[in-house]
Amino acid sequence: KRVLQKTELTNQGAHESTYEADFTRHIQSVRVESNMVAEIFTHCYFTVSSDIKADADAVLVEVGLGLRRKTVRSKNVSGCVFLLVKETAGPTTLMQEKSGLSADDHKLSAEERLRRTELRFEVADLEHMATEAKRSRTQFWLTSWTATNVEDGMKKVVCMRADGELAVHRFKRCWLAEVADCLSATERLTASCGHGLRKGAVRSRPGPGCVALLLSGEGPPPPAPVATPPRRAAAASPEARAAPEGQSQAKRRRVGPEGVAAVPMLPIRTSSSSAAKASTTSTPRPSPAGATPTSGGSGSPLAANGAVPTTLAGPSSEEIYIKTLEVLERRLAALLPTLPREQLSTPLVQEKLEESMRKPHGRLDKFKLEIARIWRKYLETTAGQTEDVD
Repeated sequence: KRVLQKTELTNQGAHESTYEADFTRHIQSVRVESNMVAEIFTHCYFTVSSDIKADADAVLVEVGLGLRRKTVRSKNVSGCVFLLVKETAGPTTLMQEKSGLSADDHKLSAEERLRRTELRFEVADLEHMATEAKRSRTQFWLTSWTATNVEDGMKKVVCMRADGELAVHRFKRCWLAEVADCLSATERLTASCGHGLRKGAVRSRPGPGCVALLLSGEGPPPPAPVATPPRRAAAASPEARAAPEGQSQAKRRRVGPEGVAAVPMLPIRTSSSSAAKASTTSTPRPSPAGATPTSGGSGSPLAANGAVPTTLAGPSSEEIYIKTLEVLERRLAALLPTLPREQLSTPLVQEKLEESMRKPHGRLDKFKLEIARIWRKYLETTAGQTEDVD
């Protein structure tokens, strides 16, 4: 396990009916994408297994696919599970070939596509997804997968097509949520938001899984300001303010120029006036740690750059934030034991966590304090175990 996690470029495989006695002879003739293994890798680690499919899949779930495109295609039989590793400096020739491919090339694994994609992913709940779908009007695509979590849903999104076109080419944002029943969740969103870009209903299946909402843009533009009616402009002119002699103040307010009764006008609000009013009269609401401050008038959830933040002010902000922290805690629980204790620091842990989650560097800056708290707590809880081992 340490070799797997410390090696940057790995390739796992399994072969039926191969045992330790003749494995050394057999491995010399194995090819990886038309290349002999000795031309790509420097070391091979293997072990006898009673179920090569289950054991190989368990390793892939723990450390990822490496240079593979998919999981091993073996049967549940006994044999040998082996790992091919390049332990010298520099990438393998196979990795160099793949680095020249586009981010959506079918030769790349779903993990590699997710690592390279520019599509933005956020975890939310159904209420927030409904809000985003209504804001985007008809420019959204709704889909779901049963027996799928959020992380596997991201891999499916980067490989899926919508009306024959790759989703990564057509959409810019994707909101995902784990639900107890995919069928009822998609029916609920469709009933409140419509079909979006789909020509028919989502063909979901009943059962727990993941729902994905893909959006084609950053949201609709703000409505254009309403033009000022000519009569109101005339009433605001200096000539209109000049009332006949002897006219009372109350009548002066009720009667316009030339004795014409003034029509009551509704206040006109533009995007700029709303923002100015919100900045002067509204009291900022405290956000949880890691939340992105919001801006805009009338409680708008849009951030300063026009993007929708992960944690929004509202009834569901706390639940979204807690779910995101649960994902980070599970990832760090598996990652921290693989890092050297004496070198642990918040920047190092955050960098390794972003790499393991296929996130761009700096994406988890908003959770820096939480990451610091988790790895320090890990040091405290494991301090006694380390001393016993020594």
